[in-house]
Amino acid sequence: MKRIAFILVVWLLVFCTTALAQEQVATASLDHLIEVALENNYLLRAAENRIAANEADIKFIRKNFLPEADISVNASYWKWLMPNKQKLLGSQLSDVYAELALKQMLFDGGKNRSQTEIARFAVLGSQEARRSLRQAIIYNVAYSWLELHKADQTIRIHQNALEQLNNHLANSQALYRIGKVSTVDILKVKVQIAAEKKAITAAESLLEQKQIQFNEWLGTDEFPFRRGDPAARTLWDRWQHAEFSPRSLLEQALKEHPDLKQSDWKIAAKQKEKSLYQAERLPNVSAFGLFNWEDNYLPFGNHFNYNFGIGVSYRIPLFKGSAYQDKILASRLAAQELENEKKQQIQGLSAAFAEVISELANKKIEVSANEEIMALSRETLDNSLLRYNAGQGDIIDVLDARSILTQAEDNRQKSALEYLQQIAKVNYLSGRGLNPFTE
Repeated sequence: MKRIAFILVVWLLVFCTTALAQEQVATASLDHLIEVALENNYLLRAAENRIAANEADIKFIRKNFLPEADISVNASYWKWLMPNKQKLLGSQLSDVYAELALKQMLFDGGKNRSQTEIARFAVLGSQEARRSLRQAIIYNVAYSWLELHKADQTIRIHQNALEQLNNHLANSQALYRIGKVSTVDILKVKVQIAAEKKAITAAESLLEQKQIQFNEWLGTDEFPFRRGDPAARTLWDRWQHAEFSPRSLLEQALKEHPDLKQSDWKIAAKQKEKSLYQAERLPNVSAFGLFNWEDNYLPFGNHFNYNFGIGVSYRIPLFKGSAYQDKILASRLAAQELENEKKQQIQGLSAAFAEVISELANKKIEVSANEEIMALSRETLDNSLLRYNAGQGDIIDVLDARSILTQAEDNRQKSALEYLQQIAKVNYLSGRGLNPFTE
């Protein structure tokens, strides 16, 4: 008995754990799916590495003003000595020479400061590139998630139509048995049933393809789509009356869009390059110290020498030394090029906002039009059925009304989901790196 009780307890634990895991998979929210996609994306990890590399460049550049120390030791043996060496080494033919050189940069014309700023701008630009990538991932996850809902809605609509057609078939067969209709009516219903089954098969295949694409964005296949998930309908109810202004959206994008911010940092880096090359006009000032020993044995004897000093180096701006002037011109032109590219980006965003707002309005109109068609086709279907059952109508009228209703239902759901996809696009274009349905 104890063994049976133990097996039952283990089975219950396994069952509860499995059920809990399935429930967690089934109820995965869009927020959670976005987090999974961001965590699993390798390009995002590469962007983090790029930022770390740029930050390491800043540390490297800042060390240019630290003291430099070089030490060298040389040992040699002479076959015979020159007179000046004899005075230093005596009768010994061995020679040991050691030198310690110290150097400290005192003034470099601001080159180090400019290089540090350029590297800092590279870090900031890389951070914006990472934010742009996050934004693209979030948009594509939301878009693909809605694509799954579109395919699922199509399946459900055609399954409902198939169920109704089976009822029509049973009704036609009953009418045939009492002699009210011919076998042609039954064949026509069967043809429509076969067409609906084909549509369901195509929609299920499309759902499978959309799931594969969705899994690619998630970086995992652990979150299969739950058929009949009402989340999209809830989003439509919440967002169907949303209003947007192209001007306000563009103003928000100018403040937040990562691509525009990245352009700003690139322009700043090119402008700072001019300061870097202009520093070539200024001299470099450094202090140095030199300590050396030379004798014919170790440890060293009394032959110790040293000197200290301050040196100034200056590159005359002639011939090759004037090349920095060309670099200044190149940096100025590159900055102007980037500024023009940014202006084009802003123009593109302005046009994209106008387009997406127009598309939102069109989708609302499509939803309303399809709802009207659905109401009319339902009324037509009811009337056609009454006439058909009374022996006064044609089965074609019933099937046509059913087909129009099915198509209108499918178009209505697609328009609503495409409206939500446009909402996600608004979020993407405006530069908000959040779930597009977060208010």
